[in-house]
Amino acid sequence: MADSKQKKPIEVRYAYFKKKPKYLPEMSSDEPLEGPFQRISKSYNNTFLHIAIRFKEKHPVNQLLRMLPNQENLPAPLWNIKNNEGNSILHELSSSDSWKESATDVVERYNGKDQELLIARNELGETPIFVQPAMVRLRCFSFLLRK
Repeated sequence: MADSKQKKPIEVRYAYFKKKPKYLPEMSSDEPLEGPFQRISKSYNNTFLHIAIRFKEKHPVNQLLRMLPNQENLPAPLWNIKNNEGNSILHELSSSDSWKESATDVVERYNGKDQELLIARNELGETPIFVQPAMVRLRCFSFLLRK
């Protein structure tokens, strides 16, 4: 019972994105939800997790982040799961102050085994730390210095 309640917000949001062609005009409406790394935006090569982060869907994003496998079970290193802009999941999480806790969780969970996570560059040459708002950047540096 609890499992169906956890998946419901994700499935509801996924269905919402499929019905809103102005957001994702190229999304196939017959694709079932497979997981956080499912590519749903063909023109930008965004995963479902990229899109949920961009649209600030806090509850579904947290659910999707909990679904992420351990480092050794990822389809590719987390820093290398990028959209056409070259943004990794951490780039997307770093772009807004509202995702600071989620970004911290991802760093704590994956950075020990994925040394590229914090220094991976997007197509503009920006690292996840660079794309953060200034105040978040200061807190992030403070966090990293403690590690």
